[in-house]
Amino acid sequence: MGLFHWFFVWVAKRAFHRVDADKNGRLDPIEVEVAVLHVYNIINKRLPGWQDPPSSKEVKKAVQVFGGGAGFLDEGQFVEFARTLVKNGPDTFFRRVGTNAVLRTGVMPGITYMVKKYAGEMLRVQNVPAVVLAPALGVLTGSIRGLLPFG
Repeated sequence: MGLFHWFFVWVAKRAFHRVDADKNGRLDPIEVEVAVLHVYNIINKRLPGWQDPPSSKEVKKAVQVFGGGAGFLDEGQFVEFARTLVKNGPDTFFRRVGTNAVLRTGVMPGITYMVKKYAGEMLRVQNVPAVVLAPALGVLTGSIRGLLPFG
């Protein structure tokens, strides 16, 4: 269970109650789609990186499975349903957190040192303090990673 389970249940319940417009204790298909987007919004704001929500078609298909063909979900069904949509739950999200931590604390200082030592004069960064250069290089590498069509 653990921290991610508690966090995810809190997120799913919060989304459920915010989206249940008619307060009947169950979500119809439109409300389910909005609640799923709300879950992804909350998670993506609180954890580094981002993850795309499932398509409308995937959501409708899963509602049929979890709602037993009724077309609506109660709170417990929605929590379980949302957990299946966030593929690999903690693995996916905490892998991003760990990757970002390793890059920022282990890799970027090394890259900064190498840039200053071997390309500092050519790039005119030899006099730039490492505490300024490292974040700048981090933004640059993050931007490049964001533009790549994979990963």
